[in-house]
This record gives sequence, C-alpha cells and structure tokens, in this order.
Amino acid sequence: MSYSLFVMMRVSMLFLLAYFWCFQPHRYGKAKSLLILAVCYAATTFPDMVFDANTIFSVTKISNFAAVFNLLVVSITAFVFGVHRDDRTVLTVITACTYELTGISFNSIIYCHTGRNSAISLAAQIVFMLTLLLIMKRNDRRVSMSEMLDALRDRWKLCIVTAMNFVSVYAASVWPGNVVYSELSRVLTVIMIALTLAYYLVVFSLMNAQMKGDRLEMNNEFLETYAAGLERQLEKDMRNQETMSIIRHDMRHRESMILYYLDSGDTDLIRDMLISTSEKMSKTAEKRYSLNPELNILLADTALKASENDTRFECRCEVEEIPKFIMTELMTVVLNLLENAQKAASAIPEKDKRFISFSMIPVGSQVEIEVDNSYTGELELDKNTGLPLARSQNGHGYGLRSVLAFSGKYHVPYTCETDGGVFRIRMLVLIQYTD
Repeated sequence: MSYSLFVMMRVSMLFLLAYFWCFQPHRYGKAKSLLILAVCYAATTFPDMVFDANTIFSVTKISNFAAVFNLLVVSITAFVFGVHRDDRTVLTVITACTYELTGISFNSIIYCHTGRNSAISLAAQIVFMLTLLLIMKRNDRRVSMSEMLDALRDRWKLCIVTAMNFVSVYAASVWPGNVVYSELSRVLTVIMIALTLAYYLVVFSLMNAQMKGDRLEMNNEFLETYAAGLERQLEKDMRNQETMSIIRHDMRHRESMILYYLDSGDTDLIRDMLISTSEKMSKTAEKRYSLNPELNILLADTALKASENDTRFECRCEVEEIPKFIMTELMTVVLNLLENAQKAASAIPEKDKRFISFSMIPVGSQVEIEVDNSYTGELELDKNTGLPLARSQNGHGYGLRSVLAFSGKYHVPYTCETDGGVFRIRMLVLIQYTD
C-alpha cells in the first residue's frame, strides 16, 4: 500500500469538509456540526484505503465504486449538516467535490513533474487548495455565497453545468485516462482546471451582479413606497392644517356666541358647541404607531390603506432604534409583509372578516416581528422554504423573495403557519446596536 496516495486523499477530504464549514449555513450548533463532519471523515477513510490499494491512477471498477460511495457519504453529510435541503445543497455538494478533485489533480500533476516526489506534491496541493479556499472566503465576506444562492433562480440549471464541469475534470485526470501515465491527460487536466476556475469566476460574478440588482430593486421599491407614504402624510397634514385654520377662523365668532349664551343661561348650546369643536380637532390628531419615524410612516400608510379597504388594522410596535446597517432591508421586508397581508385580507368578500395584525417587539438583543392576516381560498406553503407560493406564478412572489434574501443574509429564522383562515409569519431578527 502506498501511504502517500492515502494521505493525499485524506487531505483532500479535509479541505472538502472545510468548504462545507465555510460556505454552507449550519443547521446545528458548532459542536454537533463538527461531529457530523467528523463522522463523514471517518466514513470515507476505508474508501480512500481502497483507492490506495487499487491505485487510482490505474483505475479499476473497485476504485470507481469507492468514488461513488464517497460521493454518497458527502452528499448525505451535506444534507444533514446544512440548513437547506434542496437544490442549493446539491449545488454546494457538486462545487465542493469539484474543488476537491481539482486539488487532487493538481497534486498529481506536480507529482509527475517533480520526479514523483510525494512530499513536494502534497505540500503544493495544500498550498493550492488553501489559497483557493482563502480567496473564496475573502470574497464571501464581501458577498455571501449563501446569500447569492438564496437569490439565484433556476439553480437546477447551474447544477447540471457544474456537474458537467466535475465530470470533465474527472475524465481528463482520472478515468478513462490518467495524469500519471499520460502526458495528454496532464495537458487536458490543466486545461480543464483552468476552464473550471474561469467558469466559477464568471458564475460568481454574474450571481453577484444579479444579487446587487435584486438589492437595488428592493431598495428602490422601499424608497418609492416610502416616498408615496410621505406624500400621503403631507396631504393629510395639509388637510389637517386647513381644518385647524377654519377652526381658528371660527373661534372669534364662537367666543361671541358663547358669551351671548352665557348671558342668556343657555348652557346646553355651549356644551354642543364645545363638543363639536373638540370632535373637529380630534380628527386632526395624528395617531403614532411607532417612535421610529420610518416605521411610523409605513404603519400609518398601512393603516390608511386598511381603512380605505374596510380592513381592521391592529398594531403594536415597541421598537424605536434600528441600526443603519440593517435599516433599508428590514424596512423592505416589513413593507412587503404588510403589502401581502393587505392584498390577502382585502380579497375577502365579508368585510367583517378582514383584518391585519402587526407586532414588532424587542426581546433582549433581538426583535420579534409577527404579521397576521385573514385570507380566503387555498394557501399552499413551499416544502423547502415554508413560505406561501404565489398563485399566479411558480415559486414565490417578489415580496417573499425579499424575505428569503434577508433571512439568508442575516441568518434570520422565520416560521409560517395557517390556522382557520389566518396566515401568520414570525421572524426573529438579531439587532446589534452600535454606539
């Protein structure tokens, strides 16, 4: 048995699991997540021994079966380890395996060109894979890979192309040819590795551009709605000012009439006049839903729309400060949830059944957001995301996609449920206040 090959395979698996740790959102805490990865590492030890015993570079059927077994173990690990259990995980598995195979192929090429020096090739492999990992991790700090996958649409198409990349590198370097005994295979492997790296660079750039476009669209949507709310608020203030001007103008005449009625002892008429003036002034009073100005405008606008649609609106908002780093995106999510609730509630024929309830309450360093609304008809929840599916299209509407993007970026847990014609969504947002 050649232990150098076995060590190379073990090092490659370590980097593959490190890829999962760095770029796949964890379903469990650190201790349990590390245990899952450790079990995967242990479970793939024997297949790597099979590789070593049969010499992967003169591939046998047994070696191929060992490779398939390793792929199954890695795939199961990814689905158990990660938060998502859908095409996002499939894409992560294929990408991680391609990353591992690229490292193995690089080791093999260096091995051939250094007089089959195992120590140098292993050191070169570690440097190569570590460099790639650090580059991807640095980019991930700027633009989260998890967030990009959450925002990406038609991911299954990317899965197919990425799988073809993996097969191409495997075919060029391992089977049916091999990089150790064939100069042509080495050339093809170098070309395929270069094309694979270029492919991922282009894909991540496009995903980044799409995500930035989605963010810009979300921000524009929020700003447009915020501006519309300000305009409606201004119109309401102008109407209130007109009412107050009329009240002030009539006040002099009322004072004279009050004096006249006092002299005549007609206190009932004085009482009626004062009640009428009080009612007019109370209509100009502005109801405050939140001490946060941005939230207050959104909630006031929601209350006005609800009133116009004969929808009962209940609100409890105890949040005053929201950090700038999360402000726009959080406001966009709140706006979308309220708009979806408004559309669903207003579609109910019976006016007395229309209602929207909103609460935003601080809980320690977190904020709990809950939106309840009545709805009519059938409501289907997506098995993967737990969010309602749009009736007019496949997948979620734009508003709920913003919830997914926000949840993916800030790791915000949410739950959705239906109960007797009432839809309820809860979110728990970690807010770190800074001085």
